[in-house]
Amino acid sequence: MLAEKDSLRAFAFGRARKDSRLPGIVSGDRVSKPMPKGFEKRLWRWVENTRAVGKQVLDDHLFGHAAEIAFYELIALVPLFGLLMQLVSLLPRQGVMDRVLEVMARYIPAQAVTLIENWLSVPSATGKASLLSAGAVVMIWVGSAAVGAFVDALDKIYHLEGRIKRPFVHRATVRVTFTLFGGLALLVLVFLQIVVPPLLEFFLEAFRLEAAWAWAWHFVRGPVVLLGMVLGLCCFYHFLEPLGLRWRDHLPGAFLGTMLFLISSALFSLYVSNVANFDAVYGGMGALVVFLFWLQFLNLSVLIGASWNAQSCGSGSVPLGPPDSPPRYKPPV
Repeated sequence: MLAEKDSLRAFAFGRARKDSRLPGIVSGDRVSKPMPKGFEKRLWRWVENTRAVGKQVLDDHLFGHAAEIAFYELIALVPLFGLLMQLVSLLPRQGVMDRVLEVMARYIPAQAVTLIENWLSVPSATGKASLLSAGAVVMIWVGSAAVGAFVDALDKIYHLEGRIKRPFVHRATVRVTFTLFGGLALLVLVFLQIVVPPLLEFFLEAFRLEAAWAWAWHFVRGPVVLLGMVLGLCCFYHFLEPLGLRWRDHLPGAFLGTMLFLISSALFSLYVSNVANFDAVYGGMGALVVFLFWLQFLNLSVLIGASWNAQSCGSGSVPLGPPDSPPRYKPPV
């Protein structure tokens, strides 16, 4: 297994960007000239990476991959929310999903939040126990397809498409496992919404720290959420890409993907609220279209972060030779 990962890394890192000026990398028959050291060198690498990522977004059709994944996610989220409502209805504490929607409203356009509220009202109104098992089966089936689409996109980003032979059992295991972990993570967040507030309230009242906590949380909440999103995306990259890179190799792309998602989500929310009127164009499907666009922006941010990691680690967009040829430069250890 380790030998296979080493060979994949050697191939992926043996591809260099066309007309690249990075030192030590061969582009065609020309060896690049050394660059200035220090900040200028780092800045030039960022410029080259940005150019290469933009080219890969267009050449590898990452917009299309993001839309494909968004479709699967939309189909999987409906039974997932139904499953959550069935589980939450069994708990004694009320208003849990209202707090979850309140948190989601900070990052999702208002029309998409309204659409999710409508989805949540259907299972609670019917109250059928069969929705619990049916929702779980549909969520796993469609969610695994979304994970598979992510894996295919990452293979394309790292230029390993068609060069990795994964057994069917391995593919199915990875997809189902990630789907279950995603659903479990959402359940854990809901559980924290149930357990943490009363415990925190009791602790703050006992030590008379309500005012201090309210002041501190106002400044700490943003960095905590950002750190959690970056670490979660870093785990996503680490376990889905097949090259066995180090954890720190995924951090730049995870940070970039998180920031792109937050910025694009905020701008899209402003656009939907103040400029566009999707209901006038799409009628009753306006909220659905808004949610699909938001999911596509989320997936595109994740894929751009993966592309940045690929470019930073040496994977480029132009092959240096036949598939079995040795790499032109040594990959990072």
